[in-house]
Amino acid sequence: MKNAAEESASVIAWIISNIGFILLGIAALGIVIMIVAAKRRAREEAAQAARLAELEAKHLAGLSEEERRKELHRAFVAQERAKLGDSLRYDILRRDNFRCQICGATQQDGYKLHVDHIVPVSKGGRTEPGNLRTLCERCNMGKSDKIERVRHV
Repeated sequence: MKNAAEESASVIAWIISNIGFILLGIAALGIVIMIVAAKRRAREEAAQAARLAELEAKHLAGLSEEERRKELHRAFVAQERAKLGDSLRYDILRRDNFRCQICGATQQDGYKLHVDHIVPVSKGGRTEPGNLRTLCERCNMGKSDKIERVRHV
């Protein structure tokens, strides 16, 4: 019969000889957890979308076609603007080297930087990295809601 020290040494030796399989199992478990979390988020988002659709249908039922169109556009704009959180904003600023993509100004030059929708949300543009860029306050205010071709400095 083995004593406690021999038993511990045996377990440690087994762990060391099988560390690759152990790490692979941990990685696989991590992937499974990420997949389950993603599916849970997707279910929650689908349920929320269904609730919103039901509320919209009730709210829009009494409106004229023009009022309904305007209301849906307002909801789209609000939804897209809400997607531009601090993390995405920082990612765009970093991607563009914290520099205005029209004139090249930086914060070190004394300019306030904005994240701009290339195709404005008011004209159907989405809040996604390919439609976002860094502009200084002056260029962004001058651009307003115009659609402009992308030109990186």
